[in-house]
Amino acid sequence: MFSFHLFVSCDFQFHLVGHKHSRGLDIHYDGTIEEDRLTEYVKAIPFLTIDPTQRLKQENAELRKTQSDYLAELGELKEELP
Repeated sequence: MFSFHLFVSCDFQFHLVGHKHSRGLDIHYDGTIEEDRLTEYVKAIPFLTIDPTQRLKQENAELRKTQSDYLAELGELKEELP
C-alpha cells in the first residue's frame, strides 16, 4: 500500500493525529476550512480503516472509469475506420 503522506497534506496529518498546532502557529489559529479538512479526511479513509471495503470501492470506481474511457476511445477508433 502507498504511504499515507503521499495523499494527505502535512498540515492535515497534524490535525488528524490531534496536534493542537503545527509548524509553530498559534494554538488558537486554524486557517483551514471545514470542507477542506473533510476532503483531506476522505482521502485518508483507506489508510484509517482495517476493512478493505472502502479501498475496494475506490479501486472499483477507478477501474470502471478507466474501462469507460477505453470503451469511448474504442468507439471513436471504430468510427474512424472506413
